Amino acid sequence: MALRRSVRIRSESAAAPGGARRAAQEVSLHATCVAVDGQGVVLTGESGAGKSALGLQLIDGGAMLVSDDVTALFREGPRLIARAPLHGAGLIEAHGNGIMRLDFVDQAPVAFFVDVGPPAGERLPEPAYRTELGISALLLRADPANPASAALIRLAVAHGPPHIPDSV
Repeated sequence: MALRRSVRIRSESAAAPGGARRAAQEVSLHATCVAVDGQGVVLTGESGAGKSALGLQLIDGGAMLVSDDVTALFREGPRLIARAPLHGAGLIEAHGNGIMRLDFVDQAPVAFFVDVGPPAGERLPEPAYRTELGISALLLRADPANPASAALIRLAVAHGPPHIPDSV
């Protein structure tokens, strides 16, 4: 699975001590991001996997659009922050219907990543993580064809991600 990504240096608006400007790395991913209760959920996967469709399901359930197709991540202290590139803010593709302009939030702290695609096979997989800019975040899986996928993501934000109890 090849992921499109680029890394660039972006100038921070805040000046470091002595008036020097700070620079921070930023990574661009082929991904959709929505904010569920203010927490960023970054939907990754192959082209055509259903990232935008799952994003629309989450937005229909109350989430806010952060970005579609390209998501920029930058580090703010110990957290990853997701935002849209300037040219795509507020836009999301409704596959087969065109581009929709929606209300959006400028950025959101990343709670976790979701690998969008068909089921992986394991019913109770070990936890997986994805690391960007030196920060690891949980990686869940979601099948956009499964009507429970959007609910799983909303519940993971509200109550914590699924886990395997010690007694299983």
